[in-house]
Amino acid sequence: MELAAGQSWHEHHSVHPVVVQALKGKIDFRVKGQSVILVPGKPIHVTADLLHSLTALEDSTLMVTMLTGESHPDAKPTVEFDEI
Repeated sequence: MELAAGQSWHEHHSVHPVVVQALKGKIDFRVKGQSVILVPGKPIHVTADLLHSLTALEDSTLMVTMLTGESHPDAKPTVEFDEI
């Protein structure tokens, strides 16, 4: 996703863990009142249900990867352990 400088997302949460990384630009990522500056090459892991917010400090591109794992109702294991 792309954010213009100054654009922000208000505090929210995800029902799944996520990994957020800046592909371009600089993001002020806030969790529990603490600020982490995201820049390319510095991803952050956010656990499920953790409230967080962010503000683009400059024009930025983000990649958000949702880690749904086997808790997702459509998830199927790739290997059955009794076959190993």
